[in-house]
Amino acid sequence: MGIYTTDYRFLSDKDLLHKSTLMNNLFEENLNLHMQLNDSINSELKASKGMLIDEILKKLQEKTKRHKSLITDAKTKGYFQTIVFEYCINEMNKQNIHIYYEVIEKMKKS
Repeated sequence: MGIYTTDYRFLSDKDLLHKSTLMNNLFEENLNLHMQLNDSINSELKASKGMLIDEILKKLQEKTKRHKSLITDAKTKGYFQTIVFEYCINEMNKQNIHIYYEVIEKMKKS
């Protein structure tokens, strides 16, 4: 008995990395808006002096650093999750096929 094994693809592989790019654009826009707010607050507080102002600026810098870090992490995780999702989708688009067969030989009459 012979066996023939192959993969049948229902659909061609899909490139889904554009989904990650869409999310990354939104993250970048969020970061840009945060930086604009940060710049506005800094320019308003620049003329003022005092312990309270110094503490506000310190906290603002900490929050900005944390926000940048979160955005970077989210972009990286989003990219890798997209790769895993793409792999899963492309794996579901194929089916392993096993064909079992017997070879029947026709006997010649002599």
